[in-house]
Amino acid sequence: MALPSPEDIKLIITDVDGTLLTSEHVIHPRTLSAFTKLRAAHPNLPIVIASGKQYNSCLWIRHALCLPPHFPATHCNGALIYGGLSGACLSEFSASLPPAVVAHIVDGTNNFGTFVFTEDAAVLVSPGVGVHKKDWCEVAARYDKGVQDCSQEPDRSEFLQKIASGDLLVPKVTICSDDSDLDSAQRALDALTHKSPSPFMVTRAIPWIFEAICPSVHKGKALRQICQSLGNVTPEQVLAFGDGENDIDMFQTAGFSVAMGNAMPAAVAAAKYITTSNNEGGVGNFIKKVWNI
Repeated sequence: MALPSPEDIKLIITDVDGTLLTSEHVIHPRTLSAFTKLRAAHPNLPIVIASGKQYNSCLWIRHALCLPPHFPATHCNGALIYGGLSGACLSEFSASLPPAVVAHIVDGTNNFGTFVFTEDAAVLVSPGVGVHKKDWCEVAARYDKGVQDCSQEPDRSEFLQKIASGDLLVPKVTICSDDSDLDSAQRALDALTHKSPSPFMVTRAIPWIFEAICPSVHKGKALRQICQSLGNVTPEQVLAFGDGENDIDMFQTAGFSVAMGNAMPAAVAAAKYITTSNNEGGVGNFIKKVWNI
């Protein structure tokens, strides 16, 4: 398939872990070079971060790529959207899990490493048991800012009570499983979805992290809302990069979708193009080919 023309692309949206970042959690030099040249030549071309991570966990990426505050972003797998002149969270476009659903998921995943996410914190409420018991806070700190351990009493009950009372909103809950036993996590979550007091859906950005979000939430919907808020971009004019199952809706929405060489099979099947892996600067390699920079 022929590469898209630069004139047909009015916005770039990219996933973070496994896509924009290498396995060492840094931006590959080829990708950083490509974005630097692209920003210099086309400073008004919006570059949108679309991540399961929170906004504050991606601030260093925005700074590295010199993205101004008014360039939109979507975080927690589309549950939170940021935009406007100051880059504030647009509450009218954002969604959170009902407190009863959060409690249902937390109660049913005590065997795994379970984190409850707020807008600016990733809070451990279960450290897991058996092969699933790890220092999950240390693991999470490689990906997210604001990691907190509330897995012990009384911190756990006090934190969960704030959610039950509505004082804290929860865009997602993540369930971390050991690589050797992913099936048990999948079975547990399948059972929880069937018995939940309200619907929720499960997606994955990384094979061993299962993410529970509102069923109406995904990156594709967030992308449509971002295009709507900008007013001069249609989804057909978007170039999207990703590697996970949580990028599939974004791929199906964007006119031009690119899966990384390291992408999960479902993401590869949904994409129109495939680039090299994140550890080879796949995003930068594709941008350089399209814009000849």
